[in-house]
Amino acid sequence: MARYQNSECDSTIKTTGNKIDKSSLPDLLYLMKKWSRDKIDAEPDPQRLNLASDEIFAKKPPFILFTGHRDSTLTDQEVENLRKHLQCGGCIWGDSSLPGNRSRFDIAFRREMKRILPDQDINGETLPPNHPIFTKTYYQEIATVPSGLNYYQESVYVLKNFGEISVLYTADDHCDMMRFAVDEKVEFDLRRDEHDTFVVMDDLLWNRKDIFFRNSDLKPVVDSYKFSTNIVLHLLTRWEDKLHNVPTDL
Repeated sequence: MARYQNSECDSTIKTTGNKIDKSSLPDLLYLMKKWSRDKIDAEPDPQRLNLASDEIFAKKPPFILFTGHRDSTLTDQEVENLRKHLQCGGCIWGDSSLPGNRSRFDIAFRREMKRILPDQDINGETLPPNHPIFTKTYYQEIATVPSGLNYYQESVYVLKNFGEISVLYTADDHCDMMRFAVDEKVEFDLRRDEHDTFVVMDDLLWNRKDIFFRNSDLKPVVDSYKFSTNIVLHLLTRWEDKLHNVPTDL
């Protein structure tokens, strides 16, 4: 997950230093592993990535997740590092925590992507219904974009590099949907500890469920998890066909 100047990169997670302890990303990785019966070997130890440092090139993440509510501006060094990351085959996945077009995050994310890739326009291309994210997926029942927080269901915007996604943007706040913890039995995880505190569930969202955080019934929450799983698996494998076709004598 991205950590950059003036960012609110912990808007859908809870952290200790750079370690991500709870909420959207840990919840997603946990369920990817459990629901697939360990066929998907997801590492449940995500960390925040300092975009201004060489850490981005040392770790070589296949994609970097951006999320937040605010209007944030990248530094010139962060822009340059992210441009190199994309040119080397990496990807950026943006998910707005303030869902809908023209929100503060939406405006900022589109503007900063234009700074990274000035020759491309993220407003121009959307994910078509025949894209592999919808047609060659782990969860084939997710054949279109599911509605996110507060019933938003916007198009998925993309930028491409050599025909493959380099920037993917979901404006429906699927990360906050994944703060509603679900267990491997596909039920809300309402376990509490000896202090009567939720073990996994985000108490803020749960206690304001259907008031400030709507569309939070079990099915749309599970659909967000499945859609996000399909995105992650595609971003991890999107270069495979091209790599298999590379001449061996190069």
